[in-house]
Amino acid sequence: MDTAIRINPGQVNAGETDLSSFYQGGGKIISYHGRNDETVTSALSEQFFTGVQSSLNLTIEDIHEFYRLFFLPGMNHCSGGLGAWSIGNVQKYPYDQALLNSKHNALLALVDWVENGTAPETLVGTKYENDLIGGNITAQRTYCPYPTVSKWDGVNDSNLATSWKCMDVSGLC
Repeated sequence: MDTAIRINPGQVNAGETDLSSFYQGGGKIISYHGRNDETVTSALSEQFFTGVQSSLNLTIEDIHEFYRLFFLPGMNHCSGGLGAWSIGNVQKYPYDQALLNSKHNALLALVDWVENGTAPETLVGTKYENDLIGGNITAQRTYCPYPTVSKWDGVNDSNLATSWKCMDVSGLC
């Protein structure tokens, strides 16, 4: 571990939760993690988010002014899986031009937030037939910033993003 720390050129360290300089400088973060990640448990992203919130002594409203974490059920490590995992994370040419916008693409959502001050209230994930980006869409799902979760309305087609609503379930457990 000492060697890894010594040769770390960017001084990347996911254990450091004091992002006060970044926060005070107006920085913005959109993070996402697949709930089916077989390599890195999504609990680590939740721990980091709450660690940043605690280190900076922020309310959920305050932290959402600069940091949004989205969990994607059914997404494996970074991409793939049974869920509606495509949020611009594995864009291959030719891009799906119809979904190349800040509602369906996490990077474009970040650009919109930084350049126009429009924070993403949700992201829409897309599942393509055979996971071929730009192919036939088999499902879409609305994803919500943690700690809210996306819940199916129980009535409409569960393959439509409009059938999913953000809910605060923190008091239900």
